[in-house]
Amino acid sequence: MGKDYLSKSAQLRPPLGEAEQAFMVACLRLPELPPTPAGTLDWPTLTDRLIGDGLAPHVYRRYREQPDLLPAGVLNSVKRNYYQNASANHIRLQELRQIGQALHEAGIRLLVLKGGALATTVFPDPALRFMGDLDVAVPPAHSAAALRLLQARGYLLHDDIASLDDPALLREQGWHLRLTRTVWGKQVELEFHWPMREQVLVSQVATLDVRRMWQTAAALDESANLWQPAPPLMLLHLCLHTGLQHRFNDLGLRHYLDIDRVVRHYQARPGFWPTVVQEAQATRASHVTYFCLMLANELLGTPIPAGVLDTLRPPAWKIRQLNRLLRPDDIINRRRALYDRRRWWWRLLTTDRLADLLLGPWQVLFPGRDFLASYYHTQAGWRLAAYACWHPFHALARAARRRLQNAQSLLKRRGHLQRG
Repeated sequence: MGKDYLSKSAQLRPPLGEAEQAFMVACLRLPELPPTPAGTLDWPTLTDRLIGDGLAPHVYRRYREQPDLLPAGVLNSVKRNYYQNASANHIRLQELRQIGQALHEAGIRLLVLKGGALATTVFPDPALRFMGDLDVAVPPAHSAAALRLLQARGYLLHDDIASLDDPALLREQGWHLRLTRTVWGKQVELEFHWPMREQVLVSQVATLDVRRMWQTAAALDESANLWQPAPPLMLLHLCLHTGLQHRFNDLGLRHYLDIDRVVRHYQARPGFWPTVVQEAQATRASHVTYFCLMLANELLGTPIPAGVLDTLRPPAWKIRQLNRLLRPDDIINRRRALYDRRRWWWRLLTTDRLADLLLGPWQVLFPGRDFLASYYHTQAGWRLAAYACWHPFHALARAARRRLQNAQSLLKRRGHLQRG
């Protein structure tokens, strides 16, 4: 991971009370209701949380026509944050267009994921979607060429890659690479997803088909060579990101705000929900998709058809157990509800079939011909046979390196806390 999401979600901060939580949720729910007097709340804690969680612009949007309903200091804070986010997003989105146009000259399409696509489509105002970075991808065969072009534009590659011409070094990064550049005094960070990969294991058994993502990609801004996942795959990607990468609550309500807005914006399109169900089942991520949709409904009132939920529904005991382990209060306060010892429950609850808990480790070590062909970028039979023998050792060594890196990161964080 390019960012330490775990330490972000584990920050020690005062939890919000019920009244503060209700205020926050009311500012995010649709349809928007007329603003009401905010009343007596723990404004310092609430304001800090709204800004820290990237939700303050929504409060300003709701109250800007009737500013007297908020304390003056709170209004000034959320207003300032709104305009700061508007400025930062303007720089990011302009830079995104320029990157897309530069790649177009090289014959490379640019796929925009998450915030970079959502800010200008499902949100009525780009300032409402907080973005810490821009998530992008290119067709796997063009990864090295695209990275060289980005470096020529001044982007610094933050991952340990000796040569962009070495596919093995690119594949080793797995999920994404991190690049940064200063634009108009603002540091723009890119997360370059899935280098050299046509299939990505997002858990031990759930496989994201990057080829499918490209085959169904829709134009985001064709004049700037910007593309986005088809709406059903966009929703599926958000659910995988929320439930598997962030264990449902690392980023609090922001996860479910994205899901809610995508559903409301695209749900009326023909074939939207059948395709969501089909893709979730094909990815072996029905249960994690169900939980994300249900949590969005519970938190923000996201409209989910009963038939969709019935098709994706996990066994009743899984639903009861997740409700016991993860409450709405945990999500809003970003508690680490499914880490440490509970991570085994998280893995069990997000795995569609119990047998996959046993098959999962086997699949990591022996993932099959298609995955090996994508991972090692070859179709030659003799090479695939050799890689099939080599890959278990490679996977074990990579897992050991990750554990060592996690242990070093934990020791470093503890050292900072002790010095603080």
